[in-house]
Parts: sequence; C-alpha cells; structure tokens
Amino acid sequence: MTLVHFTDVDTNRHEHGMYGKEISDALKRHDKRLGEIIDTLKEIGEYENTNILLLGDHSQIQTHTVVYPNYIFRRKKYIKIKEGNIVDWKVLARHCDGSCYIYIKDENNMALKQEVFELLEKMKKDKRAGIEQIFTNEEIIQLGADGNATFMIEAKEGFYYQDEFDVYTKEITDEDGNFHEMKATHGYLPTKPNYTTFFYGIGPDIKEGVEIEDMCLVDEGPTMAKLVGCQLKEADGRVLEEMLK
Repeated sequence: MTLVHFTDVDTNRHEHGMYGKEISDALKRHDKRLGEIIDTLKEIGEYENTNILLLGDHSQIQTHTVVYPNYIFRRKKYIKIKEGNIVDWKVLARHCDGSCYIYIKDENNMALKQEVFELLEKMKKDKRAGIEQIFTNEEIIQLGADGNATFMIEAKEGFYYQDEFDVYTKEITDEDGNFHEMKATHGYLPTKPNYTTFFYGIGPDIKEGVEIEDMCLVDEGPTMAKLVGCQLKEADGRVLEEMLK
C-alpha cells in the first residue's frame, strides 16, 4: 500500500485564491504526478492488480478578512504577554482557520464562562468579527471536535481566524501571499454551501460507473481498510459497499 499526499493545489489556493492560472497549473502538475504513478504500475505489470483511490480531504473558501480573537482577550486581560509571547492565560483562542476553539483554563469558573459567552455574543453582533455561530462544549462534542474546548466559533464565508493578538482584524489584499494572510482556506463546517471535495476509485475491486451522490470524509477510512483486507471497527464512517465488487 502506498499513500501519497499532494499539496500543490492546496498551497497555491492559500496563496493565490480559489481560481486562476496558478491553480490550473497546479492541477496540471497533479495530473502529471498521477500519470507517473500509473505509468510505473503499468511498467512493472501491476496496474491491473491495483486499486487506485483519489480523494480530497477538504475544499477551500475564498477569504477577505482575517480575525484575531486573542486581540479581544488580551484587551480583557485574559492573556498575559511578555516580550511578544503569551506567558499566561485565562482564556485563549486557537484557530482552525474557518473555525476557532476558545479554551478557558479554569473549567470550574462558571462566572468566567458566562462572561466569555456574553463577550462572544457581543462579538457576533460586530460585523468585523465574522462570527456565524457559537458552539458550547456539549455541541462541540456532538460535532466530533475538540471536547477540551469551552466554546467554538464558526466564521462567516470570507472570514477566517488566526492566533495572533496585536490587531483585531486585517483585510486580505493582493499584496498578501503568506500563510498568515491567506486568500483561501478551510477548517469550516462541512455544511457550508459549495464546500465539498471529491472521491474517485478505479481498480479490480471497484465497480465501474457507480456514482455516490453523498458521503462523508469518515467513510473513506473504513472503505480503504476493506480494500486492503482490514476493518476499522471503531470508526465513525461506513464502508461504501455500493462501490465495491
């Protein structure tokens, strides 16, 4: 079994946005790399015996504004800064780009939890913060996200979050092009519109012409495991039996 992770399109979308010549060129390079793998399998006589799966782990969304929740937490004196670094904290944001975890160090401080929740509600009303939804710990666990977080915020389309604390927001401009100022990114809820990826398969154990209209990323692991003769008994997803011979 060989696993290959191509990051060319992902990297270029972060830097240049969802579409354009850079993305088309990256897709062509991906196509060339896949072709080299297929040619190698044919040269060694294993192409007809090999199942090949192509998949994406996420899509991306075009961005226009990056938001730094720790800027607000710093102003509220939840975070202590020394020589440009966080040295102590009561409340801390940790980004997932399209979403952001909010941690409260003292889990038993109910007054602080309520204070932070009200602060997030206030931020949600501020268009600059780009908050679409606020999730409690119970809701975070139901989503399958980090159960250690007290809250999680989901960004509106076009916004994303980072961890720095010197400014509240920053507009993404054409001059930007680094991973602190990304023109497209991921980490949003999969319920966002037009925010899907792909899953293709070909090989001796895969049926031809089968179209799966709807599936989840967690279905990929159990399906791939079955193709190599294993089971992932504790996995959340299902085996895509309809595509397998």
